[in-house]
Amino acid sequence: MSFRLEIISNMLNLKTLTKLRNCHKKSILVRVDFNEPLIITEPNIVKLGDDSRIQNSLPTIYYLLKQQAKIILISHCGEPGGQIDPHLSLQPQALRLGILLKRKVLPFETKIGNKNIKYWLLSKNSKPSNLNNHNLESLLPGDIVLLENLRFYPEEEKCDLKFAKQLSKHADIYVNEAFSVSHRKHASVVGVPKYLPSYAGLNLFNEIRILNRLTQPKTGKPFTLILGGAKITDKILIIKHLINKVNHVLLGGIMANTFMAARGIDIGESKIDAQNLKPAKDILKKHSSKIIFPNDVLISNRQENRTIKVGDSIPPKWIISDVGKDTFQSYATILKQSKTIVWNGPLGILENKFTKIGTINLTKLLAKLSMSPKIFVALGGGETIEAIRNIKKSQIDYISTGGGAMLNFLAGKKLPGIQALQNTTQQN
Repeated sequence: MSFRLEIISNMLNLKTLTKLRNCHKKSILVRVDFNEPLIITEPNIVKLGDDSRIQNSLPTIYYLLKQQAKIILISHCGEPGGQIDPHLSLQPQALRLGILLKRKVLPFETKIGNKNIKYWLLSKNSKPSNLNNHNLESLLPGDIVLLENLRFYPEEEKCDLKFAKQLSKHADIYVNEAFSVSHRKHASVVGVPKYLPSYAGLNLFNEIRILNRLTQPKTGKPFTLILGGAKITDKILIIKHLINKVNHVLLGGIMANTFMAARGIDIGESKIDAQNLKPAKDILKKHSSKIIFPNDVLISNRQENRTIKVGDSIPPKWIISDVGKDTFQSYATILKQSKTIVWNGPLGILENKFTKIGTINLTKLLAKLSMSPKIFVALGGGETIEAIRNIKKSQIDYISTGGGAMLNFLAGKKLPGIQALQNTTQQN
């Protein structure tokens, strides 16, 4: 770790993985996020729709392999509600990781507490010699296993400490490499660090480092926030937390609808977050010059789309579905003059090719702006990442793996998973 990164690590009170130098032959329990989109091609055949989160975990995995550690990966996938759902098994992720690491993938089962839990061994040996009675205690240096979906077990989301302790019994050290779930109080996120020396994974530390930088007074100006989509409560908290640091807040989606309704603008039957009308009014009262919403919008019914000026009457059964061309041009002018840009949430409805044009144009513009060394572009959130699928992710300066975690961090909230790492740092 560079001297500068070590200073940042100390400031954030986090022990990073690079400080873990003596893990030869030790078992390392790594909380990753392999919650990739899944595609069911046939009733019993599930394939990965993407592998970006698996790819994000590779630097930490490679670092531990170089140290000759024994690696136990734990993750979740989807929301099975504490029940075993074969369609949400981590088998596709295990197979994909095996391809990436060029390893054979073998299924086994182990006992954790009173539960029989499936796992997959990715052995560095093409023909492992210890297969007959293989278990988590028989791992060899350089071996990797991936346990089955933790959310198959209700104890995970209930943050059952007994379950956390049972998980920790199989390891010497814990690493959190799942920033995207670090806002959750789950057993594998906040429970396990109570029982093991704990470290921040390489990607998790990078996420915290960059997001922390975005909340600092010295962030490059002009600083522009783009907030669209839903999750209005979280995004209003971001505005409140960063309003004195940003120069512009560009709005789209339900965020824009809610703020336009708060201003008294006719939005017809378009969806809003009614419980956040008052907070939106309060923000507009104090900071109206920084809050920018559309001046023209696309409206749609089930048959057609058309553009109107904001404030014009919207017919019954029509809703606002995207920003208009004039709005995009005015937004683009602001963005081209910005030094820092943070985006979360689409400008329109992504399910329809006619109503996602504003969002698609925004992704292309940000990819172009990100090429400039004078502009830093950061984005995050599930729908936002989905929107950039057709551009190379390397074209964007920073893409957060966490939607809710990113929102919470930028809103000034403490993330339980990060606090758990900081607490174990203080204890050790």
